[in-house]
Amino acid sequence: MAGELTEEPQAYQVLAALAELAELVETARGVPMSASCVVPRGHVLDLIEAVQDALPAELADAQAVLDKQDDLLARAGERLARLTEQGEAERERAIAAAREQAAELLGAAREHGGQQVAAAQAQAERLLAGARAEAESMVAAARHEAVRLVEGHEVYRAAAAEAARVTEQARAEARQLAADAEEYVDSRLASLTELLTRTMRQIDMGRQTLRERAAGAGRAAESTDPRRLG
Repeated sequence: MAGELTEEPQAYQVLAALAELAELVETARGVPMSASCVVPRGHVLDLIEAVQDALPAELADAQAVLDKQDDLLARAGERLARLTEQGEAERERAIAAAREQAAELLGAAREHGGQQVAAAQAQAERLLAGARAEAESMVAAARHEAVRLVEGHEVYRAAAAEAARVTEQARAEARQLAADAEEYVDSRLASLTELLTRTMRQIDMGRQTLRERAAGAGRAAESTDPRRLG
């Protein structure tokens, strides 16, 4: 009740001052040939001052808050700019780190692939060398056996047939060994191709994760904008 008693006289003062101001304007002497009028300046200023004095203090506080609005918005804009700049710097560092890691992974994959190819080639060369040596040994044995059996005609023909058979068998085995060696090299190269494919897939996934993080940081910066919050 005490609050109402103190506020009511102020309201009456405002209404009374406004009513007097309106009456003053209505009864003022008009200016010929226009819609203007002549009012006593001092009296009007006294009435306006009376209205201002009777207004609640909360209105002045509200005006002060409105006056500070531009300053608050400027500070919020500066903070948003700093956050955006920090987000961009963090994004650039993350991209640089990802590129460096990708380069290391590619280097390691290439080095590992080179080692695998070299090992496969060495193994193939050993297999081919063994096949050639075994084939030459079998051919030499067949020839020696043919010379030994050349003493008789029938024996010679039998020896020649056996020698041809042994020679053809040696050649067939040599071809089989060579085919096995090529198949071994092809399987090693297929394993290397699969390894490189997995590595590139991991790199692509890492780049996608970085782009999603950068997009999330941009959305987080926009959510702090006071104009959007309002």
